[in-house]
Amino acid sequence: MGSGKAFEEGQSFAPFVYFIMLIGVAAMCLPPHHWPIILLPIGAMLLTTNLLYERTEVSGDGVRVQFGFVFPLYVRSIRLDDIDTVVAVTYRPIAEYGGWGIRGMGGRVALNARGDRGVLLTLRRGGTVLVGSQRPEELATAINEVRAVS
Repeated sequence: MGSGKAFEEGQSFAPFVYFIMLIGVAAMCLPPHHWPIILLPIGAMLLTTNLLYERTEVSGDGVRVQFGFVFPLYVRSIRLDDIDTVVAVTYRPIAEYGGWGIRGMGGRVALNARGDRGVLLTLRRGGTVLVGSQRPEELATAINEVRAVS
């Protein structure tokens, strides 16, 4: 993405997700284990925790959504000229996409960390991408303003 961000948002997953992970790792670390074996669940938790962070950016190059706090493990870039429509929506994450995270297949994808609000991008070549946001109206406005200038 180019410089001059019109919008930027970072979101973490809900706190209960981290709590459940911590309980699971603590249970796996109970005796009788040796230190090398204990390091495996701790490493898995750190890698998963890194993934549980969504960053959305809008610039003159398009919309970029990444998952990963320290280092991105998933990045989706959508060029502005690939976007047909932009609509701020309220949706049902579990019923419509099977939950939160990187969801969907083919032409219907959701990239969301928490909540039930986001921006639905309809792509010119078909398909949709739902970008979860705690500020969907602001995200939609930023995308539309950058598209108008391009």
